[in-house]
Amino acid sequence: MSFGYEFPRLLDKSLVERLIVGGWQINGIFQVQSGNPFTVVNSSTTAQSLTFRPNVTCDPTAGALHKAGAAQSFFNTACFALPIDNSHSGNERRGFLVGPGFNTTDVSLFKDFNLTENQKIQFRFEAFNVFNEARFAQPNLTLGTATFGKITSTVGNDSRVVQLAAKYAF
Repeated sequence: MSFGYEFPRLLDKSLVERLIVGGWQINGIFQVQSGNPFTVVNSSTTAQSLTFRPNVTCDPTAGALHKAGAAQSFFNTACFALPIDNSHSGNERRGFLVGPGFNTTDVSLFKDFNLTENQKIQFRFEAFNVFNEARFAQPNLTLGTATFGKITSTVGNDSRVVQLAAKYAF
């Protein structure tokens, strides 16, 4: 979702009021995305170059905390079991679970100052990821590892960024 609003220019007000208060423009983008689907894999397959899926014994999303961090699992890891025969996949469907989603908010504030008829200076204040929300990576998907089901990292470098700028147009 995006928005943009230009405040009135206050042409009937004094020069000082027009310069300080009038003509500002505020813009924003709010983005929400669900997570990506993923599949748990079996760590102890016997077939060369193949990745097999485990058996699902219950609903791994029921009662799950869905939080990132090394102390807790993103889904119920007890719902997965190794197949009796490691040369075949279990009953888990591909893309059975969905990873963490994310949202971010960007805003900007602009003001044009006319110097002459053909020249202007634009003051710009921009903030990206205003609320400094982390974008978490997928949980560890390998059954049998120490961090199975846990999210231990973030994706990209999406920390808050704030910038000020002046733009001269002629």
